[in-house]
Amino acid sequence: MPEYYTMEWLNLPENVPKSRLAAIQLAYGIPSILLMFIMFWLMGCSKKYSSSFYRLVQMDLLTVTNNKVHLNYLYIFQNIVGWLNSWIALRYAEFPFGTIYIRFFLGYVPWLWNVSIFIYTCMFHVHFCSAISLSIHRISSILFFNSYEKFWSRYYLVVYIVYCLFSSLPNLLASGLPPRLNLINGTLWFSVDIEGTENFNFGTNVFAVVYFISLVGTGIAVPIIIGRKFQGSLADITISKKLTRIAVTSGFVYSGILLWSLLNAVNTKFHLLPEEYASSISFSVLSCVSDVMTLAFPYILLIFDSNIKRDFSIVFQKSTSEVSSTVPVIMTS
Repeated sequence: MPEYYTMEWLNLPENVPKSRLAAIQLAYGIPSILLMFIMFWLMGCSKKYSSSFYRLVQMDLLTVTNNKVHLNYLYIFQNIVGWLNSWIALRYAEFPFGTIYIRFFLGYVPWLWNVSIFIYTCMFHVHFCSAISLSIHRISSILFFNSYEKFWSRYYLVVYIVYCLFSSLPNLLASGLPPRLNLINGTLWFSVDIEGTENFNFGTNVFAVVYFISLVGTGIAVPIIIGRKFQGSLADITISKKLTRIAVTSGFVYSGILLWSLLNAVNTKFHLLPEEYASSISFSVLSCVSDVMTLAFPYILLIFDSNIKRDFSIVFQKSTSEVSSTVPVIMTS
């Protein structure tokens, strides 16, 4: 029968390297989140992103701009949620200040961490389902050229809802009890079902293997199929190659956390790495590869998507000209 093991969560001693790592992660994380919000605004003002590929990476958050309703990027939304949520579910345990702010939050929202860790484990599956779907979209555009756009444009939101439901199943069907962090009389208490957690981690590692094979397989298949079977105008080929680069690069970036999961699973079984890795370094590596997964997508778009680059260039030029116009001109005679 599942049983909790409960222990007091003590204040962490000062750890300078981990505190510096947290500061670095905030230094690049906050600008990246702001970049995603800027993309929200840009894409809410343009019809350039109406193809089913973009719809597939959109979210069910509506933005009203210029009296028109546009759906914004799903990837951007889930990445923002994933990164912010990780500071509650994961990173708080890495440095002393984390214990301070998690105690503060739980004082007002007692269930916050328990929900946050549920979302964090769900996001693991949602991210990879979304990444794989980008490659599947590219393959379907080649094999079903006349009908794929209609299908994805109509059912992209249904597909994402299915992803969310599927991603919740590992948590809901887990044999053990979920971990809990509760604030009782000013003291943090952490409860864990050790056997259940081990079983859950094993299941996660199995999913990681499946996702890794799927990402690599679809990533390799997309350019091969395009090279052999794509029939269309030069413009269509150019667009397809652009979207393919985005899909393949996203899959490659997402593979980092899968490799971390596999490395941890192998190390747990065979103890190949020093004990310090499992007790301290592994968690820090997880936060870094998690950042790569959640924060890389807007930069991938900036590199490969000409529409994004053009829009950002226009915004930058406007902001530069506005700043220049406010600078007083001193006339000399």
